[in-house]
Amino acid sequence: MKEKFVPQFLDPESGEMKPIPPERLAEIKREEKDLEKQERAKTIRLKQGATFAELFDAENRIAEKIEGSEDEEDVGDPTHLVSELWDNFDEDVVLEVLDFKAKLEALSLKKPEEYTEEEKKLANLNVAEYFHNKGYSVEDIETFLPIKFKKKKQT
Repeated sequence: MKEKFVPQFLDPESGEMKPIPPERLAEIKREEKDLEKQERAKTIRLKQGATFAELFDAENRIAEKIEGSEDEEDVGDPTHLVSELWDNFDEDVVLEVLDFKAKLEALSLKKPEEYTEEEKKLANLNVAEYFHNKGYSVEDIETFLPIKFKKKKQT
């Protein structure tokens, strides 16, 4: 017969392993769920075929929600997109994506009909295609960045 697993902790006073009290275990589980919920709230959800403009718009909406909340220290990089880019992608890719972001912010001041051909291309640059051309898959994007693509509905 298999023994039931009982979570334990090292008691600093006695130096012995002791079972975690049920009320503390419940509290730990609630804290873990809260952390998971906070991280999910910071995940950028994009449709298949989303552009960088849509990516940065979604990131800005998350930043607006975070402003004034307990997570206000994250406002500079609310979803951790920039830090995750630096941690997981080549420098040239990171710098290019940050350049896209700066250019798209500047474009937001113009009307779409005023865009040059180059600006139209940038405004319509597909996130997944860009990373694919750099050798990264959709799975890489979803694994290493706070981005999840919505699954295509089967009809």
